[in-house]
Amino acid sequence: MTNHPLQKIDFDQLLKLCIRAAFDAGNEILHFYNTGFDIETKSDNSPLTNADKAAHNVIAKALEKTNIPVLSEEGDILPYEIRKDFEYLWIVDPLDGTKEFIKHNDEFTVNIALVHYQKPILGVVYCPPLKSMYFAANNGKGAFKSILENYDKIDVENVISHAEKIPFANRDRKFTVVASRSHMNNETAGFIENLKK
Repeated sequence: MTNHPLQKIDFDQLLKLCIRAAFDAGNEILHFYNTGFDIETKSDNSPLTNADKAAHNVIAKALEKTNIPVLSEEGDILPYEIRKDFEYLWIVDPLDGTKEFIKHNDEFTVNIALVHYQKPILGVVYCPPLKSMYFAANNGKGAFKSILENYDKIDVENVISHAEKIPFANRDRKFTVVASRSHMNNETAGFIENLKK
């Protein structure tokens, strides 16, 4: 597989594509969340649901038109030796927090990122149960949060125009650390403790 680099990145168009894909994948996830789902066990003993697969299919289909390879937790894994030299690569976790999804605690997201020579340049994180979407692109505009108005349809232009800009980090401000309940370990706990100092 070869990488198909873009001549010029149109951040606005790619961001709109990702917002739409994350929203549509989130709707697929919510369908299973509200009506029931099947659980399998992957080779690494982590759970996999039909919601993971459905969300992956929605996102992969949407990103396909960019001609940029997709590395998805639920798709075919491109070996590092192949992808390490890609100019552009989509990195996707269609349902990040499958264990939380299974527990029905609303703590899961849809994650889509575009990387350029191994550095993120665009990303969308969407929490379907809370209707919260975060997005940013390396276009000088910053990072944003948007609360979506409904689950039935989305006006991407409206999502972007009504988004709240997230301020840059300020060392004098308190901040919130987000970590997985299901994957908390001593290393993560130690990292969080060091941040408190």
